[in-house]
Amino acid sequence: MAHKATHSLQQLHQSSSTMFLCQKPRILARATTATAGRSFRQRHNVAVVSLSHFSSFSKEPVTTKISPIVNHGPFGSGGTVVGFSKHDGVREAFEENFARRLELGSQLVVYEKGEKIIDLYGFAPEMEGYDGDTLQGVYSSGKNMEAIAMAMLVDRGLVSYDDLVTQHWPEFGANGKDTITIADVMRHSGGVPFVVDCDPETYPDVAITITQKDVRNGIEPLEEKICASGKYPPPSHPGMMYHAHTRGWLVNGILRRVDPSGRSLGQFMKEEIVDPLSGVGDEVKFFNGISMEDQKNYKFANSSLGNPIYNGTVEIFPSLLGFGDQCTAELAKMPLIKDVRRGLLNATKWDNNPLKSLYFPDTPEGRTMEYSSVGMVANARSMAIVNATTMAGDGSFNGVRILSKEAVSNSMGGIESGVDFAAQNSLSFSRGGYGSFNDMLQDFGSHQTRVYHPDDVAAYRNLMGWFGVSGSQSLVDREREVAIAYCNNAFGFNLLGGPRTRRILLELQNAMAE
Repeated sequence: MAHKATHSLQQLHQSSSTMFLCQKPRILARATTATAGRSFRQRHNVAVVSLSHFSSFSKEPVTTKISPIVNHGPFGSGGTVVGFSKHDGVREAFEENFARRLELGSQLVVYEKGEKIIDLYGFAPEMEGYDGDTLQGVYSSGKNMEAIAMAMLVDRGLVSYDDLVTQHWPEFGANGKDTITIADVMRHSGGVPFVVDCDPETYPDVAITITQKDVRNGIEPLEEKICASGKYPPPSHPGMMYHAHTRGWLVNGILRRVDPSGRSLGQFMKEEIVDPLSGVGDEVKFFNGISMEDQKNYKFANSSLGNPIYNGTVEIFPSLLGFGDQCTAELAKMPLIKDVRRGLLNATKWDNNPLKSLYFPDTPEGRTMEYSSVGMVANARSMAIVNATTMAGDGSFNGVRILSKEAVSNSMGGIESGVDFAAQNSLSFSRGGYGSFNDMLQDFGSHQTRVYHPDDVAAYRNLMGWFGVSGSQSLVDREREVAIAYCNNAFGFNLLGGPRTRRILLELQNAMAE
C-alpha cells in the first residue's frame, strides 16, 4: 500500500494537483568542464551540516550546503545535498553539479552486491521540497523495465528471444515485418521506429504520427496502427534504428498476448516486479501509468529545459561555430536529419511544438498513460533496487526472486553492434535489450561516436543498461554487481547525461578500481 506523501510541495506551491513548476533563474553562462576533483570541498569551502564523521562509511544522512562557484548557469543557484555515500569522491562530484548550477533536483543511489552504498539527493533553492522520494519522468531509462519484463517472459517459458514476433502476434507481420524476432525488437531492429504509410506509391516516405488520442483510445487501435505500418528501415537497408517511442508498445503487444492473465506491461510490471520488491524493503515507486487517484499519494518534480536564450547563445551556437563542445554541435545537427525528426521528434506528438511534448510526464493526464519507452516516472531509490535485483544480481532480493540467475545472464548476452540508420551513431544491445557501452564506444574517434565525449569511454567502462534524454541513468556493472540509478528534472543538452553524470561515473569508476 502506498505511503501517504508529505504534501510539502503542494503546500509550497498552492497547486490543485500533485505537480509543481520549476522556477527558471536568469542565466547567461555555463561551465562545461567534466573535471571531478576529490578536493572539491577544500577548494570551495563546502559546509557539512551534519555532525557525522564524513571520512568513514556511515549510513547516517549527512547534509551539505552548496554555494554556487560560477556566476551563471542553466539551472539552480547552488543547493542542499542530503544522504550518505561510501565514496567521498562520488558525493563531491554530485555536490559539484549543484555548485556549477547544473541541477534543480536530482537523486543518486548505488547498490554493491545487494547493499546500498550511496543514497543522495539534492535540490536547488528553486526546488525546495524535493527529496529522495520525489518522482520525475525518467524517459528512456524506463526501457530497462521493458527488458526486465521480457526476460521474465523468457524465464517462464512463454517466449524465446529467437521467436518470430508473429508466432505470438500474427497481425504484426503485415507489410514486410514477418521476419522480425523478439530479439530484433529488443535490439531496436523491430521495424517500427515510427509508423510508416505502406501505400506503395508513397512508401517509405510518408510517416504517420501517433497522437495522444491514439494512446488514450485504448491499446487495440494503437496496435492496429502499428501492425499496418510498413517495415522501416526498408528491406534494402536492414539494421538498427533506435525505437525511441515505440519499442515499449511492441513489448506490450507481445506480453499481453502471452501472459496468462492478459495483462498490460504496466500492470505486469506493478504486480510482478514493483509490488513484490516493495514487500521486502522500501516501497518501490516506479510507474508505467498511474491513476489520478493514486497520484495524490506522491510528489512529482516537473522537468525543465532551462533558459532557451542561454542554451542557444552559450551552448548550441558557439559549438556549431567551432568554439564550444563538439558533442553539443553534433547533437544539435541531428534534428536536421529527416529520419531523426521522424523517429525522435515526430513519431509521437501531443502538441504542435515537439519540445512541449517532452513535458507530458509532468501532467496528471500524461502520467496515467502506459507509454513505457518515454513516459515512466520513478525515483533513483526505486530504480536502483530494481536494477540491483534483475540486472546486477542473481534475480533475487531479500528472499524475493524476480528472475532466475540464468535468465539474468541470458538477457545480458548476445550483444550485437550496429550503426543507427538515421542518426549514424553507434549502438550496441544485448538480446534482452540492454545497451552495452563498452561495445558502443569501442571505436571511439570514428564518425559513429561523434556524439559522445572522450571521457565517456572511461566513465561507462563495463556498464550496461540505458539512459534518458533528461540525463537520467539506469546502469549496472555485472562483474562488480553494482547497480546505479540517477534521476533528475533538469534537462541537459547532452546525449549520455553530459558533464553531470560523467563527473559522477568517473569518480565511481575510480572508487571501484581501488
